Amino acid sequence: MPAPSRKPSEQSSPHAPSEPASPQLDWKIGGAIVWILLFCTLFFQFDLPNSSPKVNRLEILKSLPSLLMDALDPPPPSRPDKSASPQEEFAYRQQMTRYQQSGWKNFPQRLPPIAWGSFIVLAAWSLGRLTFRALRLPESITPPERNYLAFLAGVSLLSLLVLLGGLAGLMQRTLWLGLLLALIICNAIISLRSFRLPTLLTALKNSWWKFIPFLPFAACLLFGALLPEMDFDAREYHLGGPKEWYQAGSIHFLPHDVYTSFPFLAEMFILLGMIVTGDWYWGIIPGKFLLMSLAPVTAWGLYLAGKRWFSPTVGWISAFIYFSTPWVYRFSTLTGVEGALTTYLFASLFVLLLVASLRTQTAARSGLTTLIGLLGFFSGSAMACKYPGLVSVVVPMFLGLIAIWIFPSKSTPQSSEETPKTPRLIPALAIFSLGVALAVGPWLLKNVVQTGNPVYPLGYTIFGGEDWSPEMNLKWRAGHSTRAHQYTLGWFGESIKDVTMKSDWQSPLCFSLALLALIGLPQHRRLVAGLWILILYQFLTYWFLTHRIDRFWVPLIPITVLLAGRGFAWSLHPLWKWPTYVTILIVSLYHLALISS
Repeated sequence: MPAPSRKPSEQSSPHAPSEPASPQLDWKIGGAIVWILLFCTLFFQFDLPNSSPKVNRLEILKSLPSLLMDALDPPPPSRPDKSASPQEEFAYRQQMTRYQQSGWKNFPQRLPPIAWGSFIVLAAWSLGRLTFRALRLPESITPPERNYLAFLAGVSLLSLLVLLGGLAGLMQRTLWLGLLLALIICNAIISLRSFRLPTLLTALKNSWWKFIPFLPFAACLLFGALLPEMDFDAREYHLGGPKEWYQAGSIHFLPHDVYTSFPFLAEMFILLGMIVTGDWYWGIIPGKFLLMSLAPVTAWGLYLAGKRWFSPTVGWISAFIYFSTPWVYRFSTLTGVEGALTTYLFASLFVLLLVASLRTQTAARSGLTTLIGLLGFFSGSAMACKYPGLVSVVVPMFLGLIAIWIFPSKSTPQSSEETPKTPRLIPALAIFSLGVALAVGPWLLKNVVQTGNPVYPLGYTIFGGEDWSPEMNLKWRAGHSTRAHQYTLGWFGESIKDVTMKSDWQSPLCFSLALLALIGLPQHRRLVAGLWILILYQFLTYWFLTHRIDRFWVPLIPITVLLAGRGFAWSLHPLWKWPTYVTILIVSLYHLALISS
C-alpha cells in the first residue's frame, strides 16, 4: 500500500532536501539529550546581569504561574505597614494612583495608532508588490517568498521616499495620505485579478493551528510597541531628530544632534507616523508599529528559508524559536535600529542563498541578475539602518557572492546557448554594488551636501566634516572603542559566554540546538558550514571592531536560529523529538514570563 502524501501546506519547496527518516536509537540521541539538558541547566544558573536587585533565572522559572497570571491581571501594590516612613507612604500612594489609572480599560486609546500603523504597513507592502511587478524574478520563487521579499523592499523604498520628500520640504499630511492610499488602491486592484480565496482558505485550514503558539508572543510584541518610549537613547536619538524635522517641516542638518546624520531608514517611519497622524506625540506609535512588524516578517522569512533549504519542520521550529526569543521582543518594542538591521541581514542572507541555489538550475537563471541587484539593495538597506551594516551585512554578502562564483556547487550545470547565461563575476559584483548604492547612497549623498563627509561623523581624518573637530573626533573614538586591556583570552571567553547564554535577553535554545546542526545529512553540510562561518564572522567583527555593547551582536540571532531549527530536526526519533518539544515549551514559558513582567 503506497504511503499517503503530505498535505499541500506541508509540502516543502522542490529545492529542499527531504526530512531525515527516523533513525534507530543510538548514542547520538542520548548524547544530544544530555547536551541540551546540560546547556539549559547552566543557562538557568545565571542571574540576569542587568537586573537590580539581582534576579536568578531559576527563580523566574519557579514563579512561572504567578508571573504569567500577573501579566494578564496585575495585582495592586502592597501597602506598607504602620511603621513605614512618610517617603514609603508617598511612594505607595503614587504606585496606587498609577495602578488605578492603568489597565485594559485604556486599550481603546491605542486603536487609532494601530490603525495608522497598519495603514503604513499596508502601504509599504503595496509599494514593494508594485515594484516587483516591474522586475523579472526567477519563476521558481514561490508567492510567499515574493511577498516576503516585496514587503522588505517596500519598507526600504518607502523610507527613501520619506527622506527625499523631507529634504524637499514635502511633508504635508494631505500629500502623504494621498500617496499611501494610492499605493494601497493600485496594489489592491492589480492583486484582485489573481487572488484565489479557495487556495488561501485551504492553506489556512491545513496549518492554522500551528500559529497558536505564536499568539502570546505576538500579543506581547503588539502591546510593547504601543507603550510610550522610556529608553533615553531612543527618546533623544531615534525620536528627537524626527520630532524636530516634523516641527520644522523639512529634513535638515542638526548640528546639536550628531546622531541625526546617521542613516535613518528605521527612524523615517517615526517621521512618517507623525506626518500621517498630524501629531508628533501620537505619531511615534504608528512608526513603532511598523518597526515591530519586522519581527513577525523575519520569523516568516525563517520559516520560508527552513522549508526551502531543509524541511517544513525546520521552518516552523526556526520561526517559533526566533519569535519567542526575548531579544526579539526587546529590539522590536524599543525605537531602535537593531530590529531593522537584523531583518535586512537575514533578508540579504535569504537572497544570497537563492542566488546560490538558483544558479544551479539552468531554467531559473533568467531572473538571476535581478536577484543579485536585490541582494545589493537589501545589503544597502542594512547599512541604511546603521553604519555598522557595512561590516555586518554588505561585506559578508559581497564575499559570499564571490564565493558562489569561485566555489560553485557541483551540481551547477555548464552554460549552453539554449539557456539564459549566468552573469560573470565582475558584472555580478557591479550589479550588487549598484543595489547597495541605490539603498544607502541617498543617505551618504545627504551627508556630503550637509557636512562634506559621506559617513559623518565617522571617517573624520579622511573626509573632515562640518561642525566637527579633531578634539571631538578623539572623544568620539574613545567613547566608541574597546580598551586595549580588554583584548585578552579572558575577555574573549567572557564574550562567548555573554553571547551564547548569559545575556539577559538570550534564549538557551539558540546555540544549544544550533550546535546539533553539525549532525546532519551530507547534503546539508555545505550550507550548515557556511552559516557557521557567517556567525563566526559576526562575532569576531563584534569583538574586534565595536565597543562590545550587546546590540552589536544581536543581528546574528536569526542565522543561529535557522541552524537551531536544523539542529532540532537532525533526528525525528520520538525519544529525541518529544523531550525536545517539552524543553522548548518550558523555555518558551520562561521567555513569556520574562518579557511580560
